[in-house]
Amino acid sequence: MNRGNDLFSRPSWRRFASLLIAGIASSLAACSVGTKLRNEASVLKSDLTPLKDEAERCQALKSFALAWAEIDFVHGELRQGDQPRANGHLANARKHVKDVQNQIKKCPAKVIPVVVVLADRDKDGVPDVQDRCPDVPGAKENQGCPVDTDGDGIPDNLDRCPNDPGPSENDGCPWGDRDKDGVKDNEDKCPDVPGPRENKGCPWPDTDGDGVTDNVDKCVNEPGPKENDGCPWPDRDKDGVVDKDDKCPDVPGVPELQGCPRPVYKLIKVEKKRIKLSQKIFFAYNKAKIDRKSFAMLDEVAQAFRDFPAIKCRIEGHTDNRGNKKRNKKLSGQRADAVRNFLVAKGVTADRLVAVGFGPERPLESNKTAKGREANRRVEFNIVDEEKPPNKGGPSSPGLP
Repeated sequence: MNRGNDLFSRPSWRRFASLLIAGIASSLAACSVGTKLRNEASVLKSDLTPLKDEAERCQALKSFALAWAEIDFVHGELRQGDQPRANGHLANARKHVKDVQNQIKKCPAKVIPVVVVLADRDKDGVPDVQDRCPDVPGAKENQGCPVDTDGDGIPDNLDRCPNDPGPSENDGCPWGDRDKDGVKDNEDKCPDVPGPRENKGCPWPDTDGDGVTDNVDKCVNEPGPKENDGCPWPDRDKDGVVDKDDKCPDVPGVPELQGCPRPVYKLIKVEKKRIKLSQKIFFAYNKAKIDRKSFAMLDEVAQAFRDFPAIKCRIEGHTDNRGNKKRNKKLSGQRADAVRNFLVAKGVTADRLVAVGFGPERPLESNKTAKGREANRRVEFNIVDEEKPPNKGGPSSPGLP
């Protein structure tokens, strides 16, 4: 016989069934209590919610917040299955809700203002019962009737300038003078541009665009300076330098030499970036003494500095690569200094000359041939910018050809 079946035939089965039924009954009772607490909490919240605005007005927000929190605690404890604690929070919630209700009862009733709108047919701000001219807009101080403060015949309600007399064609405002030239706008042919009365308020034209108006320009179709009554300065030799600035007005020249022709040199040429020599500057062997046969050419260099007073030069001494490099560089510097001293002695100011020795560092040709070494032994005059303001884009080397 199956032993499992004996369980159902024994008295213990009846005890088990009794305990099971009791447990179920207890659970159902607890569930019923939890549902009751939850429902009561929900009712409290629904009673509390519409009181928020009044609670704020009557300074009962603290009690309101406490009641709200206690209601939330009820639901929290029920989720945890703790009905006694939930019941305690519910009691607190009832107390705080009652506090809110009591504070609202003691609060003064809310006053709702009553606005009485009086009819005002002409919309002038004066009620019809007080308006002597209810169909015509007017001033309050004139019992709703129009006034003419400035006496220009235009009622103030139609007058754009009620305190300043003006014609009706300008809506009661005086004519203005927008360009401040003394000619009223109604008479001014150019009301936005200042001009003299004798030209009906318009500026005098400047046909040739020279800044001298036609009414005082003696050469209205030819640009000229004001100092010459609007006429161009004459230029007899047609070299682009007007006679008043031309030191050689009858001989064509160049602007940088104030209208005089460029000087003619036999042994040098003044270029944009250098003074080019027709021959080498000769020195005593292995020394910095200038040979006399180079004096004539250096005299022309000195004359070029006088002819072009704005230029400055870097005098560079160069050698070939034979011999001691350090010695060569020193000698090249000494020779550059010698040339500089020669020119200073001829009247060239020292601040226009810089002497530098490069030795064999900058060859023109290969030092492997005698011809190349001969070309590398030289003195050069390189023109440098002297009056150019740093980073301002000013002119460089004024006076250069």
